[in-house]
Amino acid sequence: MGSRRSLFEELDRPALRPLPTTRYEPAEWKTHVGVSIDYHIEFARHYYSVPYQLTGKRVDVRATATTVECFYRHRRVASHRRSTRPGHFTTDPTHRPKSHQRYAEWSPSRLIRWAESIGAQTATVVERILHRKPHPEQGFRTCLGILRLAKRHGRDRLEQACGRSAAPPTTTDTEAPMLTEETLTKLSQMRLHGFAHALTQQLDDDQYDELTFAERVGLLVDREWTEREARRLTRRLQHAKLREPACVEDLDYRHARGLDRTLMQRLATCEWITKHQNLIIEGPTGVGKTFIACALAQKACRDGHTALYRRVPRLLHELLIARADGSYSRLLIRIAKTDLLVVDDWGLAPLADQERRDLLEVLEDRWGNRSTLVAAQLPVAAWHKIIGEPTVADAIVDRLVHNAHRLTLKGESMRKTRSPLTPTKRRRS
Repeated sequence: MGSRRSLFEELDRPALRPLPTTRYEPAEWKTHVGVSIDYHIEFARHYYSVPYQLTGKRVDVRATATTVECFYRHRRVASHRRSTRPGHFTTDPTHRPKSHQRYAEWSPSRLIRWAESIGAQTATVVERILHRKPHPEQGFRTCLGILRLAKRHGRDRLEQACGRSAAPPTTTDTEAPMLTEETLTKLSQMRLHGFAHALTQQLDDDQYDELTFAERVGLLVDREWTEREARRLTRRLQHAKLREPACVEDLDYRHARGLDRTLMQRLATCEWITKHQNLIIEGPTGVGKTFIACALAQKACRDGHTALYRRVPRLLHELLIARADGSYSRLLIRIAKTDLLVVDDWGLAPLADQERRDLLEVLEDRWGNRSTLVAAQLPVAAWHKIIGEPTVADAIVDRLVHNAHRLTLKGESMRKTRSPLTPTKRRRS
């Protein structure tokens, strides 16, 4: 047996490889990026070319601080120096189709100089064509076709025709603001308030002039969609009436109460709500059952689900009032349509006969169609005693337990450990 050094020299060193010649660069990946009809992909609001044969395909993009690489079926097909200019194009000439490569010797400046030799109006038309295209090469054929008309019809006639084409619209400077105000009024009447605010912002800020028409419309639609989603979320949270302003990101895993981080991360995906499963949180008072329940309900609202928080005494009281004023059926339907019902303070007191039957009606409507979250101090084994009548108790427990995730907490009350007051008060001398 040799020393560790001799074994390293004999076994490990021959297998070692030299370090890379270049330093490691952190990279950002963007997968399944669509290739547009102009054989460019968009990354960070800049456009990079790929071989034109990949038009309509999807590629993976790897970006570092200095380069942008495109991969198709795990093979690199393009590499560019990274640019931070939004709305501009970076094009490799070899990526162009042959119809574009034929004009490789041409450039926008050369076409504009040719047009200026004919006249100012012709130059204006050519500049406008090149500017409107997503990539200048796409306008070369049109520009060459216009400029070659001078040979057939003469320079003067072409200049006159371009003058009529380049003439400004008849709308006066005083009419343009009026048209904009009318557009904004119509957008407000259609309740497209986010679209209207974004349009006003674009009209007031010159930096949007660098973007294409499609990009500007995309920003307007994104603004409207974002504001609508924000309003929907606000309505869902108002309807939920959560007791605690909690969110899953604020959960405290340091407190010794048996809170399983892996289980909470799985529950935070809300997949259990999509599958119409239940959740039972049990544990002694003060370990954070209500906070966790409200955090999961708030996450459900953020993911597009509706939620409703009720303590058992308040829920049973609402059912009693609804039975008296004739709105019992409507209340049951409203509860049944809620994606997540949070029932807190389960089992604090024994249930009366009418209360357990009302509770059974609520759970019967929700079984297999919606999800229910129960927060209780008592373990499941003690529920039969609290509910009372054995047949109804079996029916209620069966609809809650057998399709439920279980989260069991333990430990001392967090209200006690976090209280700024001392456990005992000093007596006055």
